[in-house]
Amino acid sequence: MLNRHYSIDAFAYSRNSTNAYVGNLNLGRFGNYVVFGLFRNINIVTHQRIFTYILIITLSIVSCTLYIHLKKHIHNLKYDIILKTSVIIVFCNVFMIDFFVYIEMVLAWCFGIVLVMLALLQIDRNMTIKNWLLMFLFMLMSVSFYQALIGFFVYFALIDIYILNEGKLTKSAFWNSAGVLLCGGGAGIFNIGLLRVLQKIGIAQAESRTEDRGLQGILSNIKEICGNIENLFFNTHGFMPAYMVLIALIIMYGMIIVTLIYRREAWQQYIYIFLLIVCVRGVVYVPHLLASTVWMAPRSIISYWSIFSMPCIILLVWNVDKLSLCIEGILAVIVMGTNIVNIQMISENVIATNRLDEQVAYMIQQKIDLYEEKSGQIVDTIYIRNDDNPSYKYKAIDFQQFELCERIYNVSWGCVEAINYYNNKEYITVLMDDASFANRFSKKDWDSLNLDEQMVFDGNSLYFVAY
Repeated sequence: MLNRHYSIDAFAYSRNSTNAYVGNLNLGRFGNYVVFGLFRNINIVTHQRIFTYILIITLSIVSCTLYIHLKKHIHNLKYDIILKTSVIIVFCNVFMIDFFVYIEMVLAWCFGIVLVMLALLQIDRNMTIKNWLLMFLFMLMSVSFYQALIGFFVYFALIDIYILNEGKLTKSAFWNSAGVLLCGGGAGIFNIGLLRVLQKIGIAQAESRTEDRGLQGILSNIKEICGNIENLFFNTHGFMPAYMVLIALIIMYGMIIVTLIYRREAWQQYIYIFLLIVCVRGVVYVPHLLASTVWMAPRSIISYWSIFSMPCIILLVWNVDKLSLCIEGILAVIVMGTNIVNIQMISENVIATNRLDEQVAYMIQQKIDLYEEKSGQIVDTIYIRNDDNPSYKYKAIDFQQFELCERIYNVSWGCVEAINYYNNKEYITVLMDDASFANRFSKKDWDSLNLDEQMVFDGNSLYFVAY
């Protein structure tokens, strides 16, 4: 990802960073709004390599620090390579590619992740009021950068408390876990409340993801989220081989249950693991309950891979037999290795999509230049629209989900900006109305690029339909 690459938002950010960053305010990302305001004179998109390095270094520091933090709390640790893998996979996986693609957001994400780490470092055997206050303060600041980071905090905090209590559901484990949920939930609630206040007084504007849908909307979201969860279990958004994660989880939780039965552990230990699963998985999806549109893109459920990390650490805590640890280690290597291989393939798809978009931008500009030369008109406005059944990806692209690897000509806010960016132009964007579309294109539906039919000139305007 150190190669030149762009998200479908990058072109709008690059052309007009100040206006584009205001969108973060409307989404409750107040930290982002402040940081982007301070760095508004630096074009993060065109200087992306340095920010990619910053993200790599940040994730390395955070994952190493959390590994060391957890390691000191585990008694009689066997095969610490499993602990390393369990921590690393939360930060190095196919979903994290979304963080690298949206390079214009990297600096803010880095601040948020570091603040999560600082909150987690407050967890100790003897928690004080000072620890809890610092934890809440760090999370309050972290959520202001990106709300989905709560998932990182809740997972690592709850699993750390599980480690400290050696998997036993003690009073300390229960109340400390409740405190963690209050810190994470409280930070999220404060963020939502502040956004509602700013919307009421007109500083922030309501958007599709921040509108209040009421109880009926929440119930509808629950149904949609459940469907998405099922899809994630079976094929992981198509980013991993089908059923791989599900099979790995069945094997690992099977080993956990066998271990607890063999040791004749009390029913409380089963309850503890069940509650841990519910809380860690629930916090990944809860933010989507309040959204007007359930948009479970990889970056919005970025802590998803705690689903594999958690049973690995639970098995380590229970000091299972050597055979079980070997099986766990083999599974960890397979899942981690597959993630690494697929990360490269997804990255190749991202860059290939960008290069295809770029070539199309040059072809469009070539036809504009030819028209201007023949007609004497100067094109200054582009009316855009998709055809009846737009192609979201190029045919050679394998990994396309949500906005990842989506053709830039598919989105109204990026299509013309991409043409401007690659050709150093300043065309005005106007959305094409139904009448103009019907009169000029007769509801045609294309499956491939055909600029002779998809571009119609009229005076100083271009009517462009993206297939």
